Amino acid sequence: MRGQICLLLLLVACAVALDIHAKKPEIHHQFRQAEKRPTSAVSSFFTLAVLAPLALLFIGWGAVGANLKNFPTGSDALSALGFHASLGAVLALFVIYWLSLNMMTTLIYMGVLAVPSAFFAHATLNALYEKNVQLSRPKTE
Repeated sequence: MRGQICLLLLLVACAVALDIHAKKPEIHHQFRQAEKRPTSAVSSFFTLAVLAPLALLFIGWGAVGANLKNFPTGSDALSALGFHASLGAVLALFVIYWLSLNMMTTLIYMGVLAVPSAFFAHATLNALYEKNVQLSRPKTE
């Protein structure tokens, strides 16, 4: 018991001597200087350079005559447009993830987008299959 009292008195004496709750000196942070960014003309040039292949793709499709004869028509066109729109939404989600989202939030959004994507993909592929089956049947007269 006497040893415990001595230890307690020693700890109190050390705490008073060190004064662990005393005011500390203020810390001044020094941040790095921001890196210089290119001018807006340079940024615009590289943006156009990145988008140029997409423009060339569309120009090339127009020059060779894009084959759209198998694109579904009528009520099946709605499912095909829905599939392409959902595919575009997935690609847009990739861009937004790259710019600002974290992985978990992106996976949640991807899970939401997967439902209409799968539905429209199934409907579009089913319509194309039915069209191919009708074209492959022998004509009976």
